[in-house]
Amino acid sequence: MTLQECLGLSFKLQKFITIPNYGEKSWTIGSLGRILPILVCTCGALSDIIHALIVPRVPQVEDSSVVSRTVSKMDYMVNCMGLIVIVILGFHCNSDHLTMYIHINDFEKRLLWGQAEIRKRQLRNNRDVCICIFYNIFLNCVFFYINFATYDLRSGILYMIYMITMCVSDTITVYIVHIYKEVHTLARRLRLRELLLRNELNTFLLLADFLNIIPHLNSALGELTFLTFIQHIICSSFSSYIIFWTIFDTNMPLELFIFCIACIFWMIRSTGCIIYLSISGNNLSDEITNLLRCINKMNERGNQENFVFNQDQMLLWSHHLDTRIIAGGFLEINNSGIFSIICSAVTYLLVWLQFKQLEDFNYI
Repeated sequence: MTLQECLGLSFKLQKFITIPNYGEKSWTIGSLGRILPILVCTCGALSDIIHALIVPRVPQVEDSSVVSRTVSKMDYMVNCMGLIVIVILGFHCNSDHLTMYIHINDFEKRLLWGQAEIRKRQLRNNRDVCICIFYNIFLNCVFFYINFATYDLRSGILYMIYMITMCVSDTITVYIVHIYKEVHTLARRLRLRELLLRNELNTFLLLADFLNIIPHLNSALGELTFLTFIQHIICSSFSSYIIFWTIFDTNMPLELFIFCIACIFWMIRSTGCIIYLSISGNNLSDEITNLLRCINKMNERGNQENFVFNQDQMLLWSHHLDTRIIAGGFLEINNSGIFSIICSAVTYLLVWLQFKQLEDFNYI
């Protein structure tokens, strides 16, 4: 249970989102009851998408231009659709998700953990989840306050559901990052805590068991990670246009100034999620690479013939095994994600500005 204990609050939240049947042999009334709230939010998100197509979402933008209205509605709908896809992927990857926990827990049983260390990591992970939730609540409350006069009861309820949607989406990102960090801790412990100085057979078995975790990690979290990347790249691109348009294309009354500041923090949210995910995936990949290098540096202390044979077989097998952290079956998670979000935001900003120029030209 070490992994689950270290994940803390992020793991407990996932028992209501992607793995409601965790710890049960099959789907029961209890697991269906846990997933009921997220299904209600999913229905609300679907209703919100339809509602957003009809009712103006952001008056500050709605009164400006067709392009600005399109961007604001698309940003709103992408976030709502993200929750719907998360629930679908949760069902689709449920068995892979549970299998990943089984393999990691089996591996952890062979390592020694101190309760103080587990508690420290649990507090760190819980802190990240709390910051994520409070950040989203505060930011959405600012938007709600700005547009309060335009909301009726139905719109207010839908916006509350949208706020929950944002919190769920970002806690998924934090959850993925925390698992990457915990697997990184396993690799680092295996490499540094003198576990490689035990008898050779136990060493090779430990290495083989750890490397077997990576494919299960990619199967369980790869599609969710890919969805997270796409969603936040799109949202950061839309936010960058709204910020650019607000600053350079309109007057700046107090209400619009607050709206612009909120949009900047909204873009920071999306950009921060991508950077956080990219760095954690890159660190895990680097640690796996360092672990594989340790195989070459291992020295024989017993039967040389058996040691050389096991070492050669381990190196051969590791070269055929994909040890990269992959999202969606093809996108490697590393620091290139930081540059991809910058390139995408700039590219889409230029595209939307071209549409804006065409719109302005038609008004002349």
